[in-house]
Amino acid sequence: MYYRPVHFIKTLYGLDKNWLLFFANVLFVILSYWIFNALPGFYPAFKAFRIAVLLLSLLNLYLYKTPPKFFVPARYGYVVPVFGLLFIPSIIFAGQPLATAVRLVSILLYIYYLFLFFRRVSEQYPGLQQQLLLIEIFRFCYLIPIAIYFLNRPSLTEINIYGSDKAALGMTSNNFGWAASFYFLLTVDRIKNFPTPGRNRRFIDLLSLPVALYIVFISGSRSSLLALAIAFILLIFFRRNISNLYKSLAVMSILVIYIVVAGMQDLAVNRKRGSASQHGRAKKEVRMLIWKDIYHTMTSDPRILFFGVGPENSKNTLNQYLNRFYKVHPHNTYLILLFEGGLICFSWFLVYFLFLPLARYLRQDITQYSYVVHPFIISFFDHNLGPGQFMAFPLFSLIFLYLFRSELHLPLSVLLERLTSTKELPTG
Repeated sequence: MYYRPVHFIKTLYGLDKNWLLFFANVLFVILSYWIFNALPGFYPAFKAFRIAVLLLSLLNLYLYKTPPKFFVPARYGYVVPVFGLLFIPSIIFAGQPLATAVRLVSILLYIYYLFLFFRRVSEQYPGLQQQLLLIEIFRFCYLIPIAIYFLNRPSLTEINIYGSDKAALGMTSNNFGWAASFYFLLTVDRIKNFPTPGRNRRFIDLLSLPVALYIVFISGSRSSLLALAIAFILLIFFRRNISNLYKSLAVMSILVIYIVVAGMQDLAVNRKRGSASQHGRAKKEVRMLIWKDIYHTMTSDPRILFFGVGPENSKNTLNQYLNRFYKVHPHNTYLILLFEGGLICFSWFLVYFLFLPLARYLRQDITQYSYVVHPFIISFFDHNLGPGQFMAFPLFSLIFLYLFRSELHLPLSVLLERLTSTKELPTG
């Protein structure tokens, strides 16, 4: 599946304001992580600026009057409002209902912005062009952490940055691993589906792939390696031109490589043999303890199981119910949704935010685009609900991209022609 040659800067220059504002939102999230760690004094002002840009983006969508080029069935308008309404019981039972309601509104505004954005662009751009624009925007934005790393440590001699001082590097090691693995998959899909004009640019794209893998390995981000492994396993498994024998061998090879790499003593991904560069032997992961405590809390209280504890109340609830002293969140988007929204709210999310988009991806694009699964996998190991989270924009962008993807999309002119046709149907 190839498209015409493209140039990123020229592409951006020809875009409408909605796409440019979307690009700015993604870019400012990445930059905010660097500012938070490297220039913490500027972070509050930059955060306020980033929120203002998000609100401006939402307002611009309401003022957007360009007539649609494609017919998108008028459905799914209830998805985000019902999702928000299902959080209301958790707000009522929360210890601070007003503060919890404010946090919910901030989450819903961001999700509704992306919902509205992708509904609008699905009316203006064919699916192939939407993929191209997303790949180019995400590739540029998630290249920035790689550039930040090499600006701080301009060498290829490091073998382990896990646990390094994030103020010195500009971001945490996980941020580098997630960005590099996402960039790797995006670049592979870019090379495979959209030819780059000029041999020099193609060479640079190819040269950047081993550099991105290098960052993944030294970051110690096992979730990044897992995302890469699953992406390529799915790509191989769904290819029809590969025999089952070769598929099995390829999948086994990927799993063996992952196990061997994870067991190498000097690499950061091996946490059992003292992988943290500044902390010696790695301690038992806190997130596993939090996950177990969430399970015990939900199973012991039916109200929490069905209605949740409210947005961003996970840590406080665990500390209150079980006398813990946790200072971090559970690092799992789906578990957070289940715990904070309850089983009913999570079931809604499961159907409309996971099952439907992923089913359409697996049916339509699994053999073409590998980058799509990356944010869904990383979200098992990080919190990506809020608008300022590292992989939140890719996650919900792809959710709504595929929620509005359907074989039913038709050019508006064809739809009008069918509706106004006066030809009689054959009676034979």
